[in-house]
Formats: sequence, C-alpha cells, structure tokens
Amino acid sequence: DTPLLIRDLEFAANLTLGEPEIEAILDRVDQQISPSSDFRGSEWYKRRIARVLVRRALAQVQQRV
Repeated sequence: DTPLLIRDLEFAANLTLGEPEIEAILDRVDQQISPSSDFRGSEWYKRRIARVLVRRALAQVQQRV
C-alpha cells in the first residue's frame, strides 16, 4: 500500500512492448520491491500480484497507443 517509483525503466519508453520487453520490466519491478509477509499475504504472493498488476497496466497502455 506504499507507492514506489520503479527506476531504470527508461529503456522501455519507445519500445513496442512484446513479451521480452514486458518480462524485462517485470524483472525490474521484482528487483526493486520488498514486500513482507503478513496476514494479508506472503512475500511470494505479493510479488506475484505485483507482476500481475504491472502486466495489466502495461496491457492498458498498449491499448491506448
């Protein structure tokens, strides 16, 4: 629930987002987040959800371009 600015995503600014580019973005996100396990979910679960949400956001961006 804490906003986080993911750094070093400039490489994707002018790219067509295919699966390799999306995976690279998801890997950068995974490297920069630090979820903790608590009653809302495990660290693993929160990392997986972050990937799902970022992938959905990227899909919406692609639809608008």
